[in-house]
Amino acid sequence: MNPSQTNPDTVISIHEVGHRFTESIIALKNISLSISQGEFVAFLGASGCGKSTLLRIIAGLDQPTSGFVKHHRDQESTESFPIGFVFQDPTLMPWTTVFENIRLPLRLAGVSIPDSQRLIQEQIALLGLQGFEQAYPRQLSGGMKMRVSIARSLITTPRVLLMDEPFAALDEITRMRLNDDLLALCSKQLLTTLFVTHSVFESVSMAQKIVIMSTRPGRIVEVIDNPKQSNDPNQWRTSAEFAQRCAHVSNVLRMHSLHSTGEALIQ
Repeated sequence: MNPSQTNPDTVISIHEVGHRFTESIIALKNISLSISQGEFVAFLGASGCGKSTLLRIIAGLDQPTSGFVKHHRDQESTESFPIGFVFQDPTLMPWTTVFENIRLPLRLAGVSIPDSQRLIQEQIALLGLQGFEQAYPRQLSGGMKMRVSIARSLITTPRVLLMDEPFAALDEITRMRLNDDLLALCSKQLLTTLFVTHSVFESVSMAQKIVIMSTRPGRIVEVIDNPKQSNDPNQWRTSAEFAQRCAHVSNVLRMHSLHSTGEALIQ
């Protein structure tokens, strides 16, 4: 991929990114990918394949040891590229309320409470947190904590949302409900979403594009387009095509895992 020849809809270009923790531990190798405006992209692979490291590099939290990531601004914009990041753990401040947890990025940016009020209330309504504004994290379920974390990540109106296994610790019913709510939210706000997961089911359920990564050193071994027969998540998940797509993605993931780890995986 030549970054100078990107599609006009491209939001992020990843060009031959590598990352080395030590001389003997290589996390990522030659990662190249172009991500378009409004795409929902799932990164799928075994533990330790570098998915989270790649997400942190895209966010600018870590630096690659080779290659680079380019964020493409709107032509009319001179502002820095806005990104929201949702970690696997909600990372809420336990000593303060839902309202103040969501307000944190605005407070750090010096936005006053009166000016923050409307934005916070919009996120509270969008994430279904009405009535919990003055609750503390210890009073919330795991799913509600994650909703607060997502609201906080969206409060600065990011163009791109990065999510690192945000629902991994939740029960299946809560996880599915949050999957559906997240898809509706991303569609409504035209968010470009990069979503790290270990779940084949979750990736096929949500993503428009599934990026399968090899075991360490993490490489992109296949990118699977994932068109959906229905915009209704429940209809899609219960369709024959969904089951076939899950089987296909599972087979691709298993094939590359077998190829990467050889006989050790078979034993």
